Amino acid sequence: MRQEQIEFTSGGVRLFGMLHRAELGADHKSGMVFCHPFGEERKSAFRAMVAAARAFADDGFTVLRFDYRGCGDSEGEFRDATLAAQMADVRAALVFLRSR
Repeated sequence: MRQEQIEFTSGGVRLFGMLHRAELGADHKSGMVFCHPFGEERKSAFRAMVAAARAFADDGFTVLRFDYRGCGDSEGEFRDATLAAQMADVRAALVFLRSR
């Protein structure tokens, strides 16, 4: 399993994420985007999400985990993390994943 720190933008805001991929030469399957829970639940779910992303990558999937705007290592203010903004972040993550 390989993982790579990545960045992409959503509405001019730089978002941070991790891309988990199967080893070179492995049977590659489709991709998926992991969206972390809202607020403090992100911290509680972090280890489980990393473990799941790695397990899926070991099984041939490409997995993108990312921080919404105003969360984790992404730019922006938490107060700007509206539902509409988070939906835009997910769409931007999907576009980024398709480009890989």
